[in-house]
Amino acid sequence: MQKKCFKCSLVKPLSDFYHHPQTKDGYLGKCKNCTKIDSSTGIHKMICKNCKKTFFTSKGELTSRNGKRGTGRKTCSRKCWDEWSVGKNKYNWKGENIGMSGLHIWVKRLLGKPNYCEICKRTDKKMYHWSNISGKYRRVLSDWQRLCVKCHSKYDRDKRKSFIVKCKICHLKTKTKSSLKQFCSKKCSSRFYTKRNKLLLV
Repeated sequence: MQKKCFKCSLVKPLSDFYHHPQTKDGYLGKCKNCTKIDSSTGIHKMICKNCKKTFFTSKGELTSRNGKRGTGRKTCSRKCWDEWSVGKNKYNWKGENIGMSGLHIWVKRLLGKPNYCEICKRTDKKMYHWSNISGKYRRVLSDWQRLCVKCHSKYDRDKRKSFIVKCKICHLKTKTKSSLKQFCSKKCSSRFYTKRNKLLLV
């Protein structure tokens, strides 16, 4: 028994057609060869967002990528996708609402891993950080500097807001970077805790 393919208009035996229970004769209207070509090339015409090349895709790929976001296929190949889906084109792009860790990853990806300190000029230390200069944590590459761990801690500490605290022992006012500080010196701190420990032992 034979059947005519509506795609290529050739009469072929039923063995060249896929089974389809919802059709009248139980076979698909297209032959196996035409079905394979359509499934591989697709019937929907698209223009690649990266290289502007015209390509064809299937209906499923128009909405399958990135799940419920429905962005669908945008490029003709994986290479074009990797080149195009960066920055604002990336589906999870947050712009200026990016978190602290995400911003550091963004800087590291564009400027590379730091391997020296811009303050002490040393290159023999084990670890270096990307430090924000202004403290506003913006997407501005010129607002970042390479620092070692020691210089990074000192730089951030020097940029903190200063507080005036009153010593619990001598009542001397002192300027500090920590609002939790309670004493002007280690001597007053030792006197306070020694006195408290004696009271606890009584």
